[in-house]
Amino acid sequence: MSMWNRAAQFAPFAALSGHDEAIKETTKENEISFKEKEEPQV
Repeated sequence: MSMWNRAAQFAPFAALSGHDEAIKETTKENEISFKEKEEPQV
């Protein structure tokens, strides 16, 4: 499933207070996690 389609299924929750900010924070945390996993292990 594309990221666009995946995001679209959660669009109805956008009306919830703070939902947009929570999505941004989760995105940031996931990006950091993925970058750490991509780094070569020594």
